[in-house]
Amino acid sequence: MPHDDDYKCQQWKKENQKHNVMSRMLDHNTYPWAWSECSKHHLTEYLDLNMPHDDDYKCQQWKKENQKHNVMSRMLDHNTYPWAWSECSKHHLTEYLDIAGVQEVVVHDGQGRARGVSDATHALGRGDQVWGRDVVQTRGVHPEERGREARAWELGTLDAYRKRLGGWGDCSRNCGGGIKRSIRQCDSPTPKHGGKYCVGRRVRYQSCATEDCPDGTVNDDDFRAKQCADFNDSNFNIQGLPKNVQWTPKYSGIAPKDSCKLFCQVAGSTAYYLLQDKVIDGTPCGPDTNDICVNGICRAAGCDHVLRSNKKTDMCGVCGGDNTTCQVITGHFNDVEYGYNHVLLLPAGAANIDIRQHGYQGSNKDDNYLALRVPDPGDDYLLNGKFVVSMFAKTLKYGGTQIDYSGSGAVTERINSTGRPLHKDLVVEVLTVGNLYPPDIHYSYTISVSELTKYRRVLVGGWSDCSQVCDGIREKTVGCVRMPDRKPVPDLNCKDLPFPERPSEPCNTHCKLSWEVVHRSECSARCGPGFRRLTVKCTQIFQDFRDTLHDKHCVHLEHLKPRETEACEGACEDVHWRFSDWSDCSSSCNGGTQTRTAECVDELDRIVEAKLCNDSEKVVLRSCGNGDCPHWDVGNWTPKMLIELSYLE
Repeated sequence: MPHDDDYKCQQWKKENQKHNVMSRMLDHNTYPWAWSECSKHHLTEYLDLNMPHDDDYKCQQWKKENQKHNVMSRMLDHNTYPWAWSECSKHHLTEYLDIAGVQEVVVHDGQGRARGVSDATHALGRGDQVWGRDVVQTRGVHPEERGREARAWELGTLDAYRKRLGGWGDCSRNCGGGIKRSIRQCDSPTPKHGGKYCVGRRVRYQSCATEDCPDGTVNDDDFRAKQCADFNDSNFNIQGLPKNVQWTPKYSGIAPKDSCKLFCQVAGSTAYYLLQDKVIDGTPCGPDTNDICVNGICRAAGCDHVLRSNKKTDMCGVCGGDNTTCQVITGHFNDVEYGYNHVLLLPAGAANIDIRQHGYQGSNKDDNYLALRVPDPGDDYLLNGKFVVSMFAKTLKYGGTQIDYSGSGAVTERINSTGRPLHKDLVVEVLTVGNLYPPDIHYSYTISVSELTKYRRVLVGGWSDCSQVCDGIREKTVGCVRMPDRKPVPDLNCKDLPFPERPSEPCNTHCKLSWEVVHRSECSARCGPGFRRLTVKCTQIFQDFRDTLHDKHCVHLEHLKPRETEACEGACEDVHWRFSDWSDCSSSCNGGTQTRTAECVDELDRIVEAKLCNDSEKVVLRSCGNGDCPHWDVGNWTPKMLIELSYLE
């Protein structure tokens, strides 16, 4: 209960306002037995939200057999005393008045007289009617609503009859489960001279905008975060906080009874503060529950965002499902390569996530660390990115769910989530460093079969590159798209999905490929049987010329490639060429040459005139380094690259 000059009462403040019950000071212009407009609002709100019905579990200790119906009864009959408080109601109302600081109330003694009583408990204990010149509105059922005329307490009193409930107000949210309210006022007419005040239901609440929020809008995951962010750059004159302070929601360490208050944490710090007494209606009570906040109180709701709904998600995250559409996805990863390695993509809709990295030979120091990365745009790491790992357990909030991490110091490093399904894709990687021990990662998650069809490989038009430089095949291009709008998405989303049947056609039919012998070495024996080496190259054959290509282009013709040696016979001549070793190749790629010297010698290896040797066998020059030099292999421009280039231009 705020004092009348508190900031919470600013909207009701007036000039030359009289002092009432909750004034900080009294003077000659004081009306201590009347509630201010601000006090009426807060006390009425308390009674609306916290006064239990007489059959509520909070009233068990006061329950009696054949108990008469009182103000807070759920139903009325001939045995009803709607203007009397039950023992339970007296307890809770007195408790609130004590908290409010009320030391004296006015009671009606049933004889048309009013008197001051210094103890609220005493007044209520007598069964008297608590009232004031402007007494608080209470809940219950007005006699008019049960078809009976209201009985005047005394001659001359003016009783009030509550108006019909008004129309529904605006929804508190645009999607994701909002709340709208309908209020009726006790002003038809306003009670006077001790007349009875309205009882009955003052406010009704109803769910609205219950459809899930579309991608790219504020959903459950960041609705509370947005409310905190609305206070960015406001430090409330708190000592030590910068003027440009940034606020994030605070979840852990908050008592359940305070879950609907807006506690916000200073970004990059452990300090947190209460920024609002209530979050906006429709805000989830926490990251792992479907219950929502209504007027500062956590109320039961279903996964369909409807108040008092009992709908739950099944094991694969389908709201109201019966597990019949669930599919469990499992897998194992143990590839070794330095740096960050892709393990799997957790698609939107994945639930019951369990990922475990078992330490090499039972060690917690195998230098393999699980990491979580947010897909495009930005590719930001949610966990263990930039070669910095977290040794200790932590809880992460992402995609509408809570993700628990064991810390890198555990022998079995674990990432798991048992709450609501992911609303957004998440990439799982492993960081491998140090001794490059193989990781041992086992993963599983559940997903609805309908979610598996959320992405699909489809024919997107155009043809692929030809499979060969000559006599190849090309196929229709396949891309990964999101259904049903067929928006292109990264191929990672379709990693485990099958390819559709792809139409194909021949291409590059203007040439042929063949293996050809381009050089033969001299025979290994100068006299008699021997062998010689053959140089075989992949040759591109056109109608009027030939061209030598890298051997990779003829891999598909490997079965037709000639052998690299063949038999030969030495000429048994008295004279022959004596060769030096081949020189180094003049170029390591794109074609070079090697040279050597030749001398004509006799059978005693003496140099003789060159004309005595067979000139056709004098091979002192040959080609080498015929492979392609390294070069950039540039693919097609993606839409994102085109946008970036346009920006640069």
